[in-house]
Amino acid sequence: EGKCLSNEIQMQLEEVSKGERERATIKTSSDKEERKKMHVAIKAAFPQLTSVTENDDEGNKVIHVVKPSKGGRRRQNPWPKSRGGDYCHFVLYKECKDTSYAISLIARFLNTKVSVFGFAGTKDKRAITVQSVSAYRVPDENLAKLNSKLENIRLGNFSYKDSAIKLGDLKGNRFRIVLRNVEEDEKTVDACVASLQEKGFINYYGMQRFGTS
Repeated sequence: EGKCLSNEIQMQLEEVSKGERERATIKTSSDKEERKKMHVAIKAAFPQLTSVTENDDEGNKVIHVVKPSKGGRRRQNPWPKSRGGDYCHFVLYKECKDTSYAISLIARFLNTKVSVFGFAGTKDKRAITVQSVSAYRVPDENLAKLNSKLENIRLGNFSYKDSAIKLGDLKGNRFRIVLRNVEEDEKTVDACVASLQEKGFINYYGMQRFGTS
């Protein structure tokens, strides 16, 4: 499997393994089987590293490789009461990823379980979204370190609280919709906006609105 890794790639991964760089980004094929071989090769040569496939800013497939944080929660390091609560609340900013996928990436890079995270609802994939998330006994400094490792994901506004965020814990959503490349004249656009303000609009439902139960 090591044949998939060029000398240059192996040098980059070695630097990530030693902590000399936060992340290695490898250009890869659009073919899923080829990417799978690359992931297997990385895992075989550097079992301590984690690799994930992402899209870069131009929509091309790349593989990001990072070294996960060591050991989730350890019994010999009890959670200090001085933090003020068992749950670290933070704001999750993401682009072109749904909430569940973003959380799974965060959990993988922290070497912990997805179940330690809580959120009120799923945000759209094809959008720039911001929402609150809670993490059970995950230090804010560990979350903050991921900002240099994750692509199109940012974590911030950390605080500690006694309770987790659960599905349905929200009053509503706020949207800002941008229309680009509008070719109609200003008069037509103004008329459409006036109609929208007066009559409203049809509330279409995307795929994420339909559950499995």
